[in-house]
Amino acid sequence: MNMNKIRLIITVIVWTALQGTAHVQWLSSTAGQRWQQRTDITITEFKQDEVDDVIVTGYREQQMMGFGGCFGELGWDALQLLDPGTRSEVLNQLFSPTRGLNLSFCRTPIGANDFARDYYSLNDHQGDFKMRHFSIERDRTGLIPYIKAALAVNPQLQLWACPWTPPTWMKTNHHYATKAGQGNGYTGPDMTHGLMRGDYKSRMEGYAIAINNGIMSVNDVRRLENLDPLDEAEGGDFHIINGSYTKLADVGKNY
Repeated sequence: MNMNKIRLIITVIVWTALQGTAHVQWLSSTAGQRWQQRTDITITEFKQDEVDDVIVTGYREQQMMGFGGCFGELGWDALQLLDPGTRSEVLNQLFSPTRGLNLSFCRTPIGANDFARDYYSLNDHQGDFKMRHFSIERDRTGLIPYIKAALAVNPQLQLWACPWTPPTWMKTNHHYATKAGQGNGYTGPDMTHGLMRGDYKSRMEGYAIAINNGIMSVNDVRRLENLDPLDEAEGGDFHIINGSYTKLADVGKNY
Protein backbone atom coordinates (compact mmCIF):
# COMPACT_ATOMS: atom_id res chain seq x y z
CA MET A 1 0.00 0.00 0.00
CA ASN A 2 1.54 3.29 -1.04
CA MET A 3 -0.67 5.56 1.01
CA ASN A 4 1.46 8.67 0.45
CA LYS A 5 1.21 8.49 -3.31
CA ILE A 6 -2.35 7.32 -3.85
CA ARG A 7 -4.96 8.19 -1.27
CA LEU A 8 -8.08 7.40 -3.19
CA ILE A 9 -9.13 6.08 -6.55
CA ILE A 10 -12.81 5.57 -7.16
CA THR A 11 -14.53 5.15 -10.46
CA VAL A 12 -18.27 5.33 -10.66
CA ILE A 13 -20.14 4.52 -13.84
CA VAL A 14 -23.83 5.21 -13.87
CA TRP A 15 -26.06 4.03 -16.69
CA THR A 16 -29.34 5.80 -17.31
CA ALA A 17 -31.81 5.95 -20.14
CA LEU A 18 -32.46 9.37 -21.60
CA GLN A 19 -35.16 9.45 -24.25
CA GLY A 20 -34.28 5.93 -25.40
CA THR A 21 -30.55 6.67 -25.71
CA ALA A 22 -27.99 5.07 -23.40
CA HIS A 23 -26.04 7.56 -21.34
CA VAL A 24 -22.89 7.05 -19.30
CA GLN A 25 -21.65 9.29 -16.52
CA TRP A 26 -18.06 8.57 -15.45
CA LEU A 27 -16.75 10.12 -12.21
CA SER A 28 -13.25 9.53 -10.84
CA SER A 29 -11.57 10.78 -7.68
CA THR A 30 -7.93 10.94 -6.56
CA ALA A 31 -6.10 12.79 -3.80
CA GLY A 32 -5.46 15.79 -6.05
CA GLN A 33 -8.64 15.81 -8.14
CA ARG A 34 -11.89 15.00 -6.41
CA TRP A 35 -14.97 13.79 -8.27
CA GLN A 36 -13.82 14.65 -11.79
CA GLN A 37 -16.29 13.96 -14.59
CA ARG A 38 -15.13 12.43 -17.86
CA THR A 39 -16.81 13.71 -21.01
CA ASP A 40 -14.82 11.88 -23.71
CA ILE A 41 -17.00 8.75 -23.58
CA THR A 42 -18.67 7.15 -26.57
CA ILE A 43 -21.06 4.21 -26.67
CA THR A 44 -20.88 1.69 -29.49
CA GLU A 45 -22.81 -1.47 -30.20
CA PHE A 46 -21.08 -4.62 -28.99
CA LYS A 47 -20.60 -7.23 -31.70
CA GLN A 48 -19.29 -10.69 -30.96
CA ASP A 49 -18.00 -12.85 -33.77
CA GLU A 50 -16.67 -15.74 -31.68
CA VAL A 51 -18.70 -18.53 -30.12
CA ASP A 52 -19.05 -18.41 -26.33
CA ASP A 53 -16.69 -20.67 -24.42
CA VAL A 54 -19.19 -21.05 -21.58
CA ILE A 55 -22.60 -22.56 -22.20
CA VAL A 56 -25.26 -22.02 -19.55
CA THR A 57 -27.49 -25.05 -19.09
CA GLY A 58 -30.26 -26.00 -16.72
CA TYR A 59 -27.94 -28.23 -14.70
CA ARG A 60 -27.71 -27.01 -11.09
CA GLU A 61 -24.33 -27.43 -9.43
CA GLN A 62 -24.50 -25.21 -6.33
CA GLN A 63 -26.23 -22.16 -4.91
CA MET A 64 -24.48 -18.80 -4.71
CA MET A 65 -24.58 -17.21 -1.27
CA GLY A 66 -24.37 -13.72 -2.75
CA PHE A 67 -22.12 -11.15 -4.38
CA GLY A 68 -20.34 -8.18 -2.89
CA GLY A 69 -17.24 -6.08 -2.45
CA CYS A 70 -14.88 -5.14 0.37
CA PHE A 71 -15.34 -2.39 2.92
CA GLY A 72 -12.45 0.03 3.35
CA GLU A 73 -11.67 3.24 5.19
CA LEU A 74 -11.06 5.24 2.02
CA GLY A 75 -14.45 4.23 0.67
CA TRP A 76 -16.10 5.65 3.77
CA ASP A 77 -13.96 8.79 3.58
CA ALA A 78 -15.08 9.30 -0.02
CA LEU A 79 -18.74 8.99 0.99
CA GLN A 80 -18.22 11.68 3.64
CA LEU A 81 -17.39 14.18 0.89
CA LEU A 82 -20.95 13.88 -0.44
CA ASP A 83 -24.02 15.64 0.81
CA PRO A 84 -26.37 13.39 2.83
CA GLY A 85 -28.85 12.93 -0.02
CA THR A 86 -26.21 11.88 -2.56
CA ARG A 87 -24.49 9.65 0.00
CA SER A 88 -27.79 7.89 0.69
CA GLU A 89 -28.34 7.39 -3.04
CA VAL A 90 -24.88 5.84 -3.49
CA LEU A 91 -25.46 3.45 -0.58
CA ASN A 92 -28.81 2.44 -2.06
CA GLN A 93 -27.25 1.89 -5.48
CA LEU A 94 -24.68 -0.43 -3.88
CA PHE A 95 -26.66 -2.39 -1.29
CA SER A 96 -30.40 -2.06 -1.88
CA PRO A 97 -32.08 -5.36 -2.87
CA THR A 98 -34.65 -3.49 -4.97
CA ARG A 99 -32.97 -0.30 -6.22
CA GLY A 100 -29.31 -1.15 -6.70
CA LEU A 101 -26.68 -3.85 -7.09
CA ASN A 102 -27.91 -5.77 -4.02
CA LEU A 103 -24.41 -6.43 -2.71
CA SER A 104 -25.30 -8.97 -0.06
CA PHE A 105 -22.10 -10.86 0.90
CA CYS A 106 -19.22 -8.52 1.62
CA ARG A 107 -15.73 -8.73 3.01
CA THR A 108 -14.36 -6.64 5.85
CA PRO A 109 -10.67 -6.46 6.74
CA ILE A 110 -9.24 -7.23 10.19
CA GLY A 111 -6.80 -4.35 10.43
CA ALA A 112 -5.50 -2.46 7.40
CA ASN A 113 -6.13 -3.46 3.81
CA ASP A 114 -5.07 -1.84 0.52
CA PHE A 115 -7.70 0.86 0.94
CA ALA A 116 -6.96 1.80 4.54
CA ARG A 117 -5.79 5.33 5.32
CA ASP A 118 -2.46 3.83 6.43
CA TYR A 119 -1.14 0.68 8.09
CA TYR A 120 -2.64 -0.43 11.40
CA SER A 121 -3.58 -3.64 13.15
CA LEU A 122 -5.94 -4.39 16.02
CA ASN A 123 -3.00 -5.07 18.32
CA ASP A 124 0.40 -3.48 17.67
CA HIS A 125 1.83 -4.33 21.10
CA GLN A 126 4.95 -6.47 20.78
CA GLY A 127 4.57 -9.99 22.21
CA ASP A 128 0.94 -9.59 23.33
CA PHE A 129 -0.15 -13.13 22.39
CA LYS A 130 -2.89 -13.02 25.03
CA MET A 131 -4.41 -10.03 23.23
CA ARG A 132 -4.70 -7.85 26.30
CA HIS A 133 -4.35 -4.75 24.10
CA PHE A 134 -6.69 -5.90 21.31
CA SER A 135 -8.79 -2.92 20.21
CA ILE A 136 -11.25 -1.96 17.47
CA GLU A 137 -11.21 1.76 18.33
CA ARG A 138 -9.65 2.64 14.95
CA ASP A 139 -12.48 0.82 13.15
CA ARG A 140 -15.08 2.98 14.90
CA THR A 141 -13.92 5.89 12.70
CA GLY A 142 -14.40 4.19 9.34
CA LEU A 143 -15.19 0.52 8.86
CA ILE A 144 -17.89 0.17 11.50
CA PRO A 145 -19.97 3.21 10.44
CA TYR A 146 -19.56 2.13 6.80
CA ILE A 147 -20.89 -1.36 7.62
CA LYS A 148 -23.72 0.07 9.72
CA ALA A 149 -24.73 2.38 6.87
CA ALA A 150 -24.83 -0.61 4.50
CA LEU A 151 -26.86 -2.65 7.00
CA ALA A 152 -29.38 0.17 7.26
CA VAL A 153 -30.02 -0.26 3.53
CA ASN A 154 -29.82 -4.06 3.48
CA PRO A 155 -30.37 -5.67 6.93
CA GLN A 156 -29.75 -9.11 5.39
CA LEU A 157 -26.17 -8.19 4.43
CA GLN A 158 -23.69 -10.92 5.40
CA LEU A 159 -20.04 -10.32 6.23
CA TRP A 160 -16.88 -12.34 6.32
CA ALA A 161 -13.78 -10.93 7.95
CA CYS A 162 -10.14 -11.69 7.26
CA PRO A 163 -6.77 -9.96 7.77
CA TRP A 164 -4.59 -8.69 4.94
CA THR A 165 -1.58 -8.97 7.24
CA PRO A 166 -0.86 -9.92 10.86
CA PRO A 167 0.62 -7.29 13.14
CA THR A 168 4.17 -6.43 12.10
CA TRP A 169 5.65 -7.83 15.34
CA MET A 170 4.38 -11.27 14.30
CA LYS A 171 6.34 -11.17 11.01
CA THR A 172 9.98 -11.96 10.36
CA ASN A 173 10.55 -8.77 8.35
CA HIS A 174 8.66 -6.56 10.83
CA HIS A 175 6.81 -4.86 7.98
CA TYR A 176 3.15 -4.96 6.95
CA ALA A 177 4.21 -5.93 3.41
CA THR A 178 7.31 -7.39 1.79
CA LYS A 179 9.79 -4.56 1.34
CA ALA A 180 11.25 -3.98 -2.12
CA GLY A 181 14.01 -6.51 -2.81
CA GLN A 182 13.28 -8.45 0.35
CA GLY A 183 12.04 -12.02 0.68
CA ASN A 184 9.73 -13.22 3.41
CA GLY A 185 12.61 -14.56 5.52
CA TYR A 186 11.55 -18.20 5.39
CA THR A 187 14.00 -20.91 4.38
CA GLY A 188 13.61 -24.39 2.94
CA PRO A 189 13.73 -26.09 6.37
CA ASP A 190 11.08 -23.69 7.68
CA MET A 191 8.70 -24.67 4.90
CA THR A 192 9.48 -28.39 5.27
CA HIS A 193 8.81 -28.22 9.00
CA GLY A 194 5.38 -26.74 8.33
CA LEU A 195 4.51 -29.47 5.85
CA MET A 196 5.73 -32.25 8.16
CA ARG A 197 3.50 -31.13 11.02
CA GLY A 198 0.52 -32.78 9.36
CA ASP A 199 -3.17 -32.15 9.95
CA TYR A 200 -4.64 -31.13 13.29
CA LYS A 201 -6.10 -34.55 14.17
CA SER A 202 -2.82 -36.37 13.51
CA ARG A 203 -0.83 -33.82 15.53
CA MET A 204 -3.14 -34.05 18.54
CA GLU A 205 -3.02 -37.86 18.53
CA GLY A 206 0.78 -37.79 18.33
CA TYR A 207 1.04 -35.21 21.11
CA ALA A 208 -1.23 -37.30 23.38
CA ILE A 209 1.03 -40.35 22.96
CA ALA A 210 4.15 -38.25 23.64
CA ILE A 211 2.68 -36.62 26.77
CA ASN A 212 1.29 -39.86 28.21
CA ASN A 213 4.66 -41.60 27.86
CA GLY A 214 6.86 -38.88 29.30
CA ILE A 215 8.37 -37.95 25.94
CA MET A 216 7.00 -34.40 25.86
CA SER A 217 5.57 -31.95 28.39
CA VAL A 218 2.43 -29.89 27.85
CA ASN A 219 4.59 -26.83 27.22
CA ASP A 220 6.65 -28.72 24.62
CA VAL A 221 3.42 -29.18 22.71
CA ARG A 222 2.24 -25.63 23.28
CA ARG A 223 5.51 -24.23 21.90
CA LEU A 224 5.12 -26.27 18.72
CA GLU A 225 1.56 -24.96 18.35
CA ASN A 226 2.65 -21.33 18.92
CA LEU A 227 0.70 -21.10 22.17
CA ASP A 228 1.73 -19.36 25.39
CA PRO A 229 3.31 -21.79 27.91
CA LEU A 230 1.55 -22.74 31.13
CA ASP A 231 3.03 -21.63 34.45
CA GLU A 232 5.07 -24.11 36.47
CA ALA A 233 2.28 -24.26 39.07
CA GLU A 234 -0.05 -25.49 36.34
CA GLY A 235 2.29 -28.35 35.49
CA GLY A 236 3.23 -27.10 32.07
CA ASP A 237 6.78 -28.45 32.17
CA PHE A 238 6.01 -31.75 33.93
CA HIS A 239 6.89 -35.04 32.23
CA ILE A 240 4.42 -37.76 33.26
CA ILE A 241 4.02 -41.50 32.76
CA ASN A 242 0.97 -43.22 31.33
CA GLY A 243 -1.77 -44.19 33.78
CA SER A 244 -0.87 -42.36 36.98
CA TYR A 245 -0.10 -38.89 35.62
CA THR A 246 2.83 -38.72 38.02
CA LYS A 247 5.74 -36.41 37.37
CA LEU A 248 8.51 -38.46 35.81
CA ALA A 249 10.95 -37.15 38.44
CA ASP A 250 8.72 -38.48 41.24
CA VAL A 251 8.34 -42.05 39.94
CA GLY A 252 9.52 -44.53 42.65
CA LYS A 253 9.83 -41.98 45.45
CA ASN A 254 7.12 -43.65 47.54
CA TYR A 255 8.56 -47.17 47.29
